[in-house]
This record gives sequence, C-alpha cells and structure tokens, in this order.
Amino acid sequence: MNDISSLLPDALLVGQLIDTVPSPVFYKDVDGRYLGCNTAFESFCGLQREKLLGKTVYEIWPKDLADTYQAADLALLQKPGFQVYEAALQYADGSRHDVIFHRATFKKRDGSLGGIAGVVWDVTDRKRAEQALRRSEERFRRIVENAPFGVRVTDAKDSIVFINRRFEELVRYSPEQMTTLEQWRSLAYPDPKYRAALAGQQKRDSALLQSGELAHSPVREVHVTCGDGVVRDMEVVVALEDDLVYAVFNDVTERNRAEQALRDVLQAEALHDPLTTLFNRRYLDQALEREFARATRSGKPVAVVMADIDHFKRINDSFGHDCGDEVLRTISRQLSTRIRKGDTVCRYGGEEFTLLFPDTSLESAWERVDRFRQAIRELSVSIDGKPIGRVTVSFGVAAFPEHGDTPDKVLKAADEALLRAKTEGRDRVAAAYRFRI
Repeated sequence: MNDISSLLPDALLVGQLIDTVPSPVFYKDVDGRYLGCNTAFESFCGLQREKLLGKTVYEIWPKDLADTYQAADLALLQKPGFQVYEAALQYADGSRHDVIFHRATFKKRDGSLGGIAGVVWDVTDRKRAEQALRRSEERFRRIVENAPFGVRVTDAKDSIVFINRRFEELVRYSPEQMTTLEQWRSLAYPDPKYRAALAGQQKRDSALLQSGELAHSPVREVHVTCGDGVVRDMEVVVALEDDLVYAVFNDVTERNRAEQALRDVLQAEALHDPLTTLFNRRYLDQALEREFARATRSGKPVAVVMADIDHFKRINDSFGHDCGDEVLRTISRQLSTRIRKGDTVCRYGGEEFTLLFPDTSLESAWERVDRFRQAIRELSVSIDGKPIGRVTVSFGVAAFPEHGDTPDKVLKAADEALLRAKTEGRDRVAAAYRFRI
C-alpha cells in the first residue's frame, strides 16, 4: 500500500503537524482507499488509523453516506482542483455536527494525479452563534467582539454598521476610515481593475444567495491592502440575514506562505536525485535549453561532459549495493565541490553523470575534467572501514557549437567520446571528434 509520506518531504514532521490540527484531516488515493488521517479524524469516524488505512468509504460509513462521499470523490477526480461543500454529520460518539468539507486533489512527484486530501471544518459552534446573534443584538456583540476572525456587517445602503475588534486589527484601518463599502474598497483594493472585479463577484454571490441558487456563500480569497501598507491574503465568507450582510474575514497569509514553501520544497525534490542530492535529468534538460539559448545569443561556447564510473557493476557485485551507493555519493561530492559557480553537475542515471560548463571551450573543459579524473583516482574509498580499492572515472567531452547545434547532438557527441574513453582503457578523458554539425 502506497502512503502519501512517499510524496512529501519529512513525512514524520508532516504527520506530527497534521496531528496538531483540531479539525479532522484525511487523504486517500485515486481508488478511494484511505492513505492516512490525523487524530481528530480518528475521533470523527471512531476508528484508529491502523484500521482505516487501505479501506474505502463503503467499508467505514453507512451506504447512504458512503454514496455521497463517493460521488463527491468522483466529481473532484474528474475535475482536479478544489472542492468545498457543507453537510450535517453524526460523529462516532453520536453527536450531530454541521461541517464544511475542504477537499483538494494532490499530485505525485511525477506529476500524475495522486488522490484527494481533505479537512472537515466543524462549523457547529459558528452556526449556533449565528442563531444566537439573531436572538439578541447584545449577545451578538459580546460573542463577535471577541471572535478570532474579523467580522464586518453592512446594511442595504452599503453602510458599515458593525466591525469587531479583530477586523480592525486585521486591516489596520480605524472605523472612521471605513464607514461605507465604497470607502472600504478604495482603501483595501487600490487597483481599480481588481476593485471592480471583486465588487462584481460579490454582487453576483449576493444575488445567487438571495435567489436561493447558492445555499451557502463560497469561500473567496482576496488580497487586502492594509493600513500599514502590507498586502494580506484573507478568506472571506458572506452570510445574508434580512437586510444585513455579514462578512467574515480570516487572515490566511501565513498559511499561504507555508503552502508555497512546501510547494518550493516539492519542486526542489522533483529536480534533485535523492541518493546523491545532485540535479537530475529533468533539471539537466532545462539547464541545457537555457544555456544553449544563451550561448546562441552571445556566441560563446558551452561544454558538455559525460562521465561514467569504471567497473561499477564489479563494485556492486563484490561489495554490495550499499557500497555502490557510497561510491556514487563520494564521486558526486567530488564533482560538485570542484565545479565553478554557474556550472552544473547532474546524475544522468545509474553510474553516469553529466557536467555542463557555460562559456567554456572544448580544450578548457578537457583540462578541467582531466584534473577531476586525477583527483578521483587518488581517493581512498572504504565501506564500514574496509577499503574497496581505487575507483576511477572515464569522461567524454563535447562542445557547442562545434559538435552540434542542439543539446541532443552535443550530448550524443559527448556520449560517443565517453564510449571511446571506456574502450581505450578507461580512467581517461576523450574529446569528441570535431565538425559534427
């Protein structure tokens, strides 16, 4: 059974983080099998995660509820992205709760669809609070004034009739600066086009809510320019009650930054070889296109080097794959610490490496690589304190434009030169034959 931990960095840390989330969190694969959840989800469904993993909704929930979940899953998988809907549920302890499901698809490292992750946001208390607000204005003010999210209430004339303390803290404007929606929008959304687009969207949402076509307000994310000059990301949910419009603001700036940081980490992982930490083939393809385009504009050469560890299979067969992995890491360190800033070294695959030297002629690249070769053959490599003997590397060098006008042609020329270095005795550097264009 595949686990989502194989898709994320530092899975233990991620598991600990989601266990601190008070709302139920779950994730499942594209076949609807649960891959994991947090502690709150265990309480929600009444099952320990060990008994949950690998099961589908039909093995956990009553059929009518499982049918609802399955239909939502299929709709989201057919149109990947985000899905938000509200439902009334009975928890495992028998209590009834109003919840909002926030669900989204996620991808594997290779870019294919991995499954669905979701959060069950319990809004029971919020709904009870809303009912209490309608019963007593004074109770409304006491409750909302101390709420952890910002609340703004406007009337039918677009006058702002109430804001709570948290709203004022979030936006950094005084109540005197925002007595009407027009004043608020001119401050919070200074760009006229963005302001007009938001106003139009909010007008459409209000019309759909009033007509009943929308049962609940969608969660909208807006970029608010605050009184301190900082632009903050805020989620906004709107509720209509008679002639009043209640808007709830939640600052999600830090959450968005954390999500972006996670995406950056995943992107970095997608471009690196996990064993050697060198760049991988995907990054190499990007780097080749970038450097060849730059060289075409500048008229300067680019050297491409293919390298292969000699007799690597013999090392694996004689000393085991752990030793082979250590040799790969050792050679990778040697190559990465000897290149210049602006150069690139990638693990091409198996025991092969590719080096990319911008603004470098064939002769200069050959000399540099030969120094690499000599340094490697002088290394003392051992595994568990046991020496494995001398490790050598063969190199093939080619250059743009003299060996080709595309990355594929120059890579092929470098690979042919590497093959010649291997057949001529290994532990040597061979330059590609000239005039291959």
